[in-house]
Amino acid sequence: MEDILEWLIEEANNKGCSFAEARYVKKRSSSIRAQDGRIEELTQRESAGVAIRVIKDGCWGFASSASLEKGRLAEALYDAIASASFLKGSTEEKAEVKEIPPTVGRKELKCKISPEDVVVEDKAQRVLEWEREARGVDSERINNTVVSLSDVVREEMVFNSFGTRVGSKLVHTLASVFVSASEGEIRQSAYERKGGAKGYELVEEIEPEEFSLKAANKAIQLLSASPPPAGVFPAILDPEVVGLFVHEALGHNSEADAVWSGQSIIKDKKGQAIAAPCVTIIDDATIEEAFGFYFYDSEGTPARKNVIIKDGILMDYLYNLETAAKLEANPTGNARAEGYEVPPIVRMSNTFMAPGDWTFEEMLKEIKEGVYLKGGRWGYVYPERGQFTFNVEEAWLIKDGELKEHLRDVSMSGMTLETLKKIKGVSRDFKLASPGYCGKNGQTAFVDNGGPYILVEEITVGGRR
Repeated sequence: MEDILEWLIEEANNKGCSFAEARYVKKRSSSIRAQDGRIEELTQRESAGVAIRVIKDGCWGFASSASLEKGRLAEALYDAIASASFLKGSTEEKAEVKEIPPTVGRKELKCKISPEDVVVEDKAQRVLEWEREARGVDSERINNTVVSLSDVVREEMVFNSFGTRVGSKLVHTLASVFVSASEGEIRQSAYERKGGAKGYELVEEIEPEEFSLKAANKAIQLLSASPPPAGVFPAILDPEVVGLFVHEALGHNSEADAVWSGQSIIKDKKGQAIAAPCVTIIDDATIEEAFGFYFYDSEGTPARKNVIIKDGILMDYLYNLETAAKLEANPTGNARAEGYEVPPIVRMSNTFMAPGDWTFEEMLKEIKEGVYLKGGRWGYVYPERGQFTFNVEEAWLIKDGELKEHLRDVSMSGMTLETLKKIKGVSRDFKLASPGYCGKNGQTAFVDNGGPYILVEEITVGGRR
């Protein structure tokens, strides 16, 4: 395959392209889902192909092929060149990329147990065991259980006209359990997930008390929880909620394509204080075994640790080759493509708030009346307005520095930049808490997010009393 990729780059150069990139991707995956005592889905997939990008006459051209035969790939290259030529003179912005020193190398994630060495029957049996454990906690009140296990083995090679020649092999495994319970007219649900850039050993490491049983017990306990009060309160956010906030409210705004297009609330704010001095936010694809880990991005740029905010100051954004050129910056290794069928776009990896020096107990003592928000479910953000709304799994009312009433059906909302500046304390406890898939422009990417506990001076809580 290397010889063909090399030939594609040479041929693109001979055809007058100012930049060319050929990327080979091969993926093998399996996915199993059990619901209410039976296997509902069991799939195994394999795909391979080559993506070709060129810049010619100041315009982008892109094509891809599932055929690895040289003649078909040559046709794809000529299609990409023809697309760029067709667009000549029709675009206002000239296509360009930041030229950086070439990277050459090949790296492979060494997992303890390759998922490809485990027969699908064993995987299915483990999923059924988790589902049975969850359902057995309370067979009368638990009315729906969904458990899934997926793994992906991904090989990628990137060659470009700068001289970059890289290859990598990664393994990602993700397990999740969802439990729904009801009592009378009250219905509650809970969710747990475990994931990482690792093999089937992740499955072997899962303890029911921290996975299937935890989710089931949480759903049952929420049935007796109270609706939350509505209003503005001081709050403590747990690492999972912090991760949701960092990823959704700030992370997408730090992606340089949003900055370049004018859709980011932190455009033109580099060097300014946009958060409290205790806040440092990082995107780091080099954290081994984290779900957002990788060696090189889909443009062949080495993964690295990128500090977005340091001590409250906005330091930089996340870039690919194109946005680095447009914004006169250096690529940060954040160009990622889901497969060979699509071009790389700017994406986060493992995004988190760095730990501080507070303890959880010290935060509690600061609050006379407030809320402790725990477990992020979902959220939506209006990037241009900097407004967010998140739903959290559970919460507790805080009174006089103590956790009192258990709360359910809790939402939180606010303005991103205002909330960042109202963070009063950051704990020394820390964890990446949310392995999963982030969607953007029709593509998904492996990501994780998290952080410490944080104390926020005020946040809006949605409630019914």
